[in-house]
Amino acid sequence: MAVRVGDVCETELPPLAGAGRGPRTLRRVRSSSTLFGYLLRGLSVNCLLAFLILEAVQGVILTVRATEAYSFDILIVFPILVRAFLQAITYSLPLSLLFGASLLAGRLNADREVLALRSFGVSPLQASLPALALGAALTIGAHFLNSHWAPAMRYANRNAETMILNNLGYLGEGWNLEFRSSGMSLWARHYDGPTLEDFFIGVGKNGPSLLVSNDVAKTVESPSYAQYLFAKRGSVARGKGKRAEQIVLNLEGVSLFFDEDFIEGMGKRYAADGKKPGEKSMDDPGDVQSAPPGASANFMQRAYFERLEFAIVPPVRDKTVKDMSAGELSLETSNRLERLRKVRSTSDSKAIDDADGQYWYAVTEIHRRLSISLATLCFPLCAFLVGLSVSSANRLLPFFVSMIVIPTLYFLGEMLGNYLATKGISPFATQQIGNILLCVLGAVLFVGLCRGPRG
Repeated sequence: MAVRVGDVCETELPPLAGAGRGPRTLRRVRSSSTLFGYLLRGLSVNCLLAFLILEAVQGVILTVRATEAYSFDILIVFPILVRAFLQAITYSLPLSLLFGASLLAGRLNADREVLALRSFGVSPLQASLPALALGAALTIGAHFLNSHWAPAMRYANRNAETMILNNLGYLGEGWNLEFRSSGMSLWARHYDGPTLEDFFIGVGKNGPSLLVSNDVAKTVESPSYAQYLFAKRGSVARGKGKRAEQIVLNLEGVSLFFDEDFIEGMGKRYAADGKKPGEKSMDDPGDVQSAPPGASANFMQRAYFERLEFAIVPPVRDKTVKDMSAGELSLETSNRLERLRKVRSTSDSKAIDDADGQYWYAVTEIHRRLSISLATLCFPLCAFLVGLSVSSANRLLPFFVSMIVIPTLYFLGEMLGNYLATKGISPFATQQIGNILLCVLGAVLFVGLCRGPRG
């Protein structure tokens, strides 16, 4: 590191005691672009490396979990991993800045560069300006990510089942395909593109639909079996027309097993919906027009079809407040406030408590996003001040001290603030408790650095 001569000026001050009254010289540093660029460059490199390492570690963990959960090749679950990486930036960004700032401060201490800066009269504020500038710039980007990008990625990841079902015909070739979704189990012994061999579908009593139409199902008695379907062969195709949102399976050699009590329960549900037990339902993906008119009963428990077309409707989860963009969340908050005002006009205390909790939960989410965005500024600034305050030749000591102190203070304050905010206690202030604690820590360290060592 080098400080240009033009960055140092001399001023005349009264002489020290016992040295006469002649003038003495005190060095004072002007604002140095060279020093600022030097520290900013080192900070940026450290933060970038820390960010890449965090994403790589998280990528390995997510890859293992995804491949184990879905039993698919990595290329199939790759879109899920990409969206998970993007969602993880919410916390990876402030943590990488913390790592980078603490490592930079540790290097400056170990190389005696902090001592050199002090000897030139560089103040703690001037040394901390690069961390302050980088954190402030990234805070703006983090707030945009947390308000628009991360919620969309989170919602997409919650609907990963839909993505996999939509790509059911593009899995390549493999064996023992297994997938579970909304009470439905799918298994295929062998798959090659859209072609399936020995295909199994099981729907529990809480499953979304019947595997065949209610009329066909009522012709078979099977009191000892739940609802299962096994096919020798099959092919996958995307639905057309009214079935554009469905995945259509064209199955051959189909054996169907189901529970008569379950069929009767479905008939009662249709009746409650205003339909006759044999009437077709538009929300029943298994109620297909191509179901054969005849079904033979073998051993009083199995229905057999030479060919059967079965449609799967990929499930789509409803958005929660954490999945909403800033505009959607603002509108949802206004709607919940309006519902709360209407409910308060009644005497139903339980309904009032529920509406009140839902409203403050939405408000808390708004300020939670602001809190984690501001942490992008507080984390590196506090880490750098901690590093300047720890006088040690050990490069990693500031890193470990920062890792222990800063996340602990922030997340403890964030959890406390989240609890108080959901109770309606000033969410704007309480949700920022973690950042307030970091600001107090930074102020104490900054005052200590300005005063310098005592004794």
